[in-house]
Amino acid sequence: MQTLSPGQNTVLERTRLVVQLDPQVGIPGGMTGVALLLDGADKAADRSAYVGDANPQGAAGAVSFDAGNGTFRVDLDRLGQEVAKVRLGMALLGGPSTGRSMADLRSVATAVSDDQGARLCAFPLDLAGRSETAMILLDLYRRHGAWRAKAVGQGFVHG
Repeated sequence: MQTLSPGQNTVLERTRLVVQLDPQVGIPGGMTGVALLLDGADKAADRSAYVGDANPQGAAGAVSFDAGNGTFRVDLDRLGQEVAKVRLGMALLGGPSTGRSMADLRSVATAVSDDQGARLCAFPLDLAGRSETAMILLDLYRRHGAWRAKAVGQGFVHG
């Protein structure tokens, strides 16, 4: 298993994935996972390109989210050619108006496993001092016919 640093990527040898978001200090009812299905220009086609609490499945079930345990299931083989990237992240519910930030979570570990439980890669991210209320954690993207994972770690306060 490879541990990724921000900006680092790795080739994914499997295409049926489980991505676990594991914040080290939970905020009950205050955080959600988010997946965006993007085209080659990093644009979402429509509302169905969003997967999260309000829409737990996208791309005809190729991407799903279980809010109860912060887990995404992604079947890369089932994604149409129009999907070039699956952007995975998390957001604090209520945004900046809550007075909370990612620093309240202290850290988050994003783990990618195959559907049999074999760990493929992980991205631990220290959130100490971070003021953001939303965070892009990981991109799963196509490059030269292969799927890769890229650790991102970019956050936003608004937008």
